[in-house]
Amino acid sequence: DSVAPTLSTFSTLDINTGTLTLSFNEPIDSSTLNASRLVLQSTTAGGATYTLTGSQNITTAVDKTQLTFTLIADDVRGIKVLTALAADKTSSFLTTQLGAIKDTSGNEASAVSSALQVGSYIPDTTKPKLLNWDLDMNTGDITMVFDDVMQATSLAARFLTIQANSSTAIAANSFTLTSGVSSSSRGYTQRITISAADLDSLKAIRPVAISNTTSFISFRSNLVVDVANKPVIAILSSQGRVVRTFTADTTKPNLQSWSVNTSTGVLTLAFDETVDLRTFAATGITVQNRNNGRTQFRTLTGGTPSVTDSAKTFTLSLVASDLNAMKVALDLARNRTNSFLAVTAATIKDMAGNTLTSVPITGAQQAATHSVDVSHPVLFNFTFDLNTGVLAMTFDEIVNRTSVSTSLFTIQRTNAVPAAAADSVTLTGGTVSATDSTSISITLSAADLN
Repeated sequence: DSVAPTLSTFSTLDINTGTLTLSFNEPIDSSTLNASRLVLQSTTAGGATYTLTGSQNITTAVDKTQLTFTLIADDVRGIKVLTALAADKTSSFLTTQLGAIKDTSGNEASAVSSALQVGSYIPDTTKPKLLNWDLDMNTGDITMVFDDVMQATSLAARFLTIQANSSTAIAANSFTLTSGVSSSSRGYTQRITISAADLDSLKAIRPVAISNTTSFISFRSNLVVDVANKPVIAILSSQGRVVRTFTADTTKPNLQSWSVNTSTGVLTLAFDETVDLRTFAATGITVQNRNNGRTQFRTLTGGTPSVTDSAKTFTLSLVASDLNAMKVALDLARNRTNSFLAVTAATIKDMAGNTLTSVPITGAQQAATHSVDVSHPVLFNFTFDLNTGVLAMTFDEIVNRTSVSTSLFTIQRTNAVPAAAADSVTLTGGTVSATDSTSISITLSAADLN
């Protein structure tokens, strides 16, 4: 036998099982199959083409005129990522090159240059499933590996939930994404980059995604479809899939901006990620009058944050002594040009336990906004000593002693307004205490005291 065998029909392409069947005009030797000489194309003229790279599980019919083999995984992917190729019978054609196969006598099969259309096309009817997934809390990337080629454009992050265990997904231990950006193309692997807002919210839920034992995934079938438009098999929240590779957040948080309101005594602190208020120490904060080379400053002694658990932005109500110390300084936090903040690494940590990136006193951060003090000082109480003639007053904030006008003070017998002349004395003079303070005194003149 010296006659070359010929491929008579491209019998079957089964996308479901990844198998391909070829029929010849005489018995062939299956061991000589060289799949790299077979080319699938979407039209008779060519169109989208893919050259196979291998074969496996080769079988033949009893008479050896028909051969069936399974495509290798790389070829399945290569075919499926080409949208126009092998989507149905009308887009499934085959050509062969010399060296594709030999008959049982060792004769090489003739090349097939006129493309053969598949006789039987079996579409993909199997729903894809998730094989494994990875989570990177540094970058906010979720990487999912499926058992089929998926359409990246169909990926909808809002149907995906990250939970702390495999059995439950309640608000206290899970977070369902609201958005996310797909950074993948068609393929087995799909990647979602969690939005900044979602990543902050996820980090704020203390039990979730802090290790590989607290990171599980669940999702609805709407999450993504394969190239045959088959929706992925859902993973119920009661059967959450544990993460394969977990990358912890090792990025230090940064102070993004800050503002000061000297009227209310409130600082607003904004960070670039969610921080853990349970680790907050106000004593790590210093307000100073210069970016570098400060001449006046106040390191806080305390304060009350507006939240106690976690936040990205929060306010800090200053203690009275700190606020008053800032107010008594003539060149500190009077306006934005002399409002700068330095923070130590010990001020706060993020939810992963990373310490804050310090802002040194030699490179302090200027306030984003400054609200001047427009609050009138309030008199809390007073005492009057007739022996010494001293009127001692306590205010709710530092008072500028040079602003005290003694002639506007009246001492009266009752709280009636206005007081009768016989029941009151309006001061005509007196000596005001020497320093700006919350405690201001006036020593009455002899005439007023008499």
